[in-house]
Amino acid sequence: MASGRDSMSFGDFIKVTASIAALVAAAPSMAAQDPASKADFEETINLQSDNGPAMEDVSIAAGKSAVLRFDMPIVDVLVGDPETADIIPLTDRSIYVIGKKVGGTSLTLFSNNKKLVGIVDLNVSHDLIGLKKRLHDMMPHEKIDVRADGSSIILGGSVSDGTVVANAALIAQNFAKDGQVVNLATVTKSQQVMLAVRFAEVKRSALKDVGISTDIFFNNGNKVGAFQTGRQIFENYLPPASTPNGPIKDFISDPAKFGAAFGKFSIGEVSFDLLLDALEKKGIIAVLAEPNLIAVSGETASFLAGGEFPVPVAVDNATSGRTTVTIQFKEFGVRLAFTPTVVGDAINLVVEPEVSELDRQNGIILDDFVIPGLTTRRARTTVDLKNGQSFSIAGMLQRKFIDDIDQMPGIGDVPVLGALARSASYRREDTELAIVITAYLVEPSNLSELSTPMDHFVMPHELEFFLLGKTEGAKWLHGSRDVKRASDSAVAVADSDGPGVDGPVGFVVK
Repeated sequence: MASGRDSMSFGDFIKVTASIAALVAAAPSMAAQDPASKADFEETINLQSDNGPAMEDVSIAAGKSAVLRFDMPIVDVLVGDPETADIIPLTDRSIYVIGKKVGGTSLTLFSNNKKLVGIVDLNVSHDLIGLKKRLHDMMPHEKIDVRADGSSIILGGSVSDGTVVANAALIAQNFAKDGQVVNLATVTKSQQVMLAVRFAEVKRSALKDVGISTDIFFNNGNKVGAFQTGRQIFENYLPPASTPNGPIKDFISDPAKFGAAFGKFSIGEVSFDLLLDALEKKGIIAVLAEPNLIAVSGETASFLAGGEFPVPVAVDNATSGRTTVTIQFKEFGVRLAFTPTVVGDAINLVVEPEVSELDRQNGIILDDFVIPGLTTRRARTTVDLKNGQSFSIAGMLQRKFIDDIDQMPGIGDVPVLGALARSASYRREDTELAIVITAYLVEPSNLSELSTPMDHFVMPHELEFFLLGKTEGAKWLHGSRDVKRASDSAVAVADSDGPGVDGPVGFVVK
């Protein structure tokens, strides 16, 4: 026997009724033990009514207890689901209720002659009071609402940052046990982070190359001899009889060296050809990239400004046993990926900036297909910043020095004269790299407060472009440009008076 929503077999009914009768008989001795003193709370229920059985709702936490007191004697109490709750009679006007597991059941109350006098809907929920106390102890300045819905715990309210939301959910899960935690708490502060990254790289290089090439040729008609060091001269630079300036012309057109001097003289039957070539290079390369990216706290955002280049890849076909070549594309350019987490007034960043460019000098040639290499500057780290603060997360100073000497063995080691049989060069490179990041907490803006590079660009008139060679129009001629956008309420997005597409970007054709 149970309430209209709960059911019990006849055997269970006999057992529970017998147990209650025995406990009621033993109530005086149990009263001496006073289990009511261990109850978490007490509640009084009025059963005397002229409108039929009384209907009451009582909530209790699983693992907790309560004392229910009545205004009239009770003979029998039936529990709809003994696995959800259990009772211990204290007196004929009070019972001790224990919540066993999360769920709902009912207590059916009878007086003399099996008269139904009341039904108590008993809701056994999670220990919400204990959870609220724990949350207040751990986060005293946060306003977190706690509610129960069946076997689930619902968190609500407004908190300061996302870390509080996550920690509150972890604490609530300990109280929910096998139940579910529904986290509806919101964050009051801005949780959108803009990361500004600056790549700054300067590379300086210096190269010097000095060499003397010597050809000594002997021919007396009967005997012929030759001695040569460095570049081959007598085939490339000996002039034909009809063109005495041929070697000078050929030498000047040679792009291998920047400066050179050529001389030819004879002593008897021995002719001497001397070629002095020299090269000095100085260069500097500066690379600056400043990508900016916005992400919500806890989410990962990525950005790539660059391109892709094809790379042939050999693939073995297990079915046919043949190898086929497919094309895969590799990305290069300015890349940024980061994951921000707002923790109070600090911003935790997992940041991965990268700058790469094609390097054809370190590429390979495969079946007449040139596959370039990549020159890459990459970093990955985790830092903590506050709003507007900057951090230099990476830096590098690299110095490279290479020298080469090509000479004739033995002769090249002779002081002074050995320079005629020696070529020397050296190369020095200095590279400096710095990566600086700055984090900002940002909020959305109105469209009128934002600007783009196109806002101040003035298109040249045809006369300016063709006659004056101007790629941009003169502001003094065209006047100040009024930036209008299609989403502005005061802007007519299309001109229906005449044909054409003149108007702001984002026009609508009517």
